[in-house]
Amino acid sequence: MALNRSLRILTGMLILAAGLIMQTESFVTMVLSCYENIFDHRLDYAFRYAGFSYAGQVLMFTGFLWICSLLFFDKKNHVPDRPFIFLCYAFLLAFFFYRVITDAVNVPVWDDYGTTLEFADNWFMQTTLADKCRLIAAPFYESRMITLRTLNSILLLLTGEINFKTIILINDIFFMLIAFILLKYSTLENRLVYFLPIFIFNFQFQSYDCLLWATSGFNFIFTMLASMAAFIFILRKGKHDFIIAILFALLATLTYGNGWIAWIIIIFYLLRLKKTGKVAVVIVICGITALLYFKDPLQSPSGIIHETHWFDYAVYYFSFCGSAFRFFNSRAICTVVGILLHVLFLWLCKRKYYRINPLFFQVAVFILLSAITTTIFRTADGGTGQALSPRYGFYSQLLFICLLTGYAETMQLSTSLRRFKGLVLASVVWQLMTGFMFYPEAVIRKNILTEYIRPWKENPSDRKINSTVNPWIFGGEPETVISRAVTRGIYHP
Repeated sequence: MALNRSLRILTGMLILAAGLIMQTESFVTMVLSCYENIFDHRLDYAFRYAGFSYAGQVLMFTGFLWICSLLFFDKKNHVPDRPFIFLCYAFLLAFFFYRVITDAVNVPVWDDYGTTLEFADNWFMQTTLADKCRLIAAPFYESRMITLRTLNSILLLLTGEINFKTIILINDIFFMLIAFILLKYSTLENRLVYFLPIFIFNFQFQSYDCLLWATSGFNFIFTMLASMAAFIFILRKGKHDFIIAILFALLATLTYGNGWIAWIIIIFYLLRLKKTGKVAVVIVICGITALLYFKDPLQSPSGIIHETHWFDYAVYYFSFCGSAFRFFNSRAICTVVGILLHVLFLWLCKRKYYRINPLFFQVAVFILLSAITTTIFRTADGGTGQALSPRYGFYSQLLFICLLTGYAETMQLSTSLRRFKGLVLASVVWQLMTGFMFYPEAVIRKNILTEYIRPWKENPSDRKINSTVNPWIFGGEPETVISRAVTRGIYHP
């Protein structure tokens, strides 16, 4: 027994040491040089060093927690004690938010110019409350981003300026809330233990667009959060729960276009319960909202839908669903994963999982319907490769979590030591893979955005930006947009 304990301590120390070694530039340079000499293939050292550094930090935390587990391990129940589980959650979230705070940049990306900077400038130009409200409700392409603009208005009133790092941090707090809602409403036995591997799987950076891009992150994450809240309250039977569910569904709709899907799911759920009176109320409210929402014409993507082949739609749809596995930027891998997830979804339908955990089932349906609408409007516009966009990985990994948890809940899997160890090992390997392959993309973006705004920060009077290094400019004249915001005092890069 003492020998076994010593071996476990030695293993933890070796993992910790491996993580420390991977932090050193000399080690990374040696490994990359050997690879180049063997395979005669040049590598981006800065990109790969960021990946090695992230993976090394994951190994350091893993080794440290491995050693700590010897102090907290519960031999009687064959599962880790709650103090150790809480320690793991705390380490994971602290590491995640440390990386977010470190890698987020107070610089606009793509839609941020229009949804935030130009909006803030126009917001101060409006003289009446009615004009400000009309500006908040104005269409932006195929959506009305009323919730994001409301958040921007609140930030302007409270702080007098726009700070993209603040918005990004708010987005990631919402991202954390989604994970905790899933934890709370899971029907798994000892769910606090079982969800640790799921948290390790979830809190990584393969979907860095959602985690480090203000507009995209808010629209995707908050729409999902508001829709989940609507589903939670529609499942309850309290006096005011139905009204609260309607309010959250409205909130999802006013955040992003796919928020409309929440209404569809609520209506079908009420129809299954034969609550025709509530169905009528929902349809009336939904109809009134649609009349106001579509009163002004919305601009749809530029692609011609009828000229796109059905096979492209299928590839885009399944790739979207499996995009969390976009290793090597392979559509084939994502498509296969997407098909397998659909097989699992159909199996859960056959086993009537919607009765076991209706919230998880509704979230999965929401994501699948979001994938359908995205496929219809984006395939012709951006091609099937767009389905592998980092921002869509957020939906894919959430779908994977819901369906995998659904399988465990349907099979009523118990918490065993062997199963827990296997899941933790798989999730740590996932962290290492995504950290090594995808996290460097977030670092490279941070460096580019920093270089992009550097001339302005060094010499504000010149009002120049290095636009040649930034591929994430959304049309228009970025220097003009930034200049107006800085002149008005509402943005300080």
